[in-house]
Amino acid sequence: MTPRDARACEAALFHALGLMLARVAGGGATRMEVSGAVSRLWRAVGAALAKPDCALPAGPRASLARLGQAVLGELEAASPDWTRLAAVHEQVAGALAPRH
Repeated sequence: MTPRDARACEAALFHALGLMLARVAGGGATRMEVSGAVSRLWRAVGAALAKPDCALPAGPRASLARLGQAVLGELEAASPDWTRLAAVHEQVAGALAPRH
């Protein structure tokens, strides 16, 4: 898999989770189902960012780690802002999407 293909897969994953979060916001999906998937993703991202061989520069790596912690914190809130969480995931998907 090329780096471009990997980024496209990552973008698709964030996009899919954004759609799931939007469904929760609209009352069409269960909170537990979606929270679990989003939590697993961000915990995996955090673990990858913490590896010494992570190729991402320190600044973006720290920013992405903070974003992940913010998302995980929002998921733990009594009443998460599902619309905002969906928007965050769509923004990440857009940033990862290959450019032509």
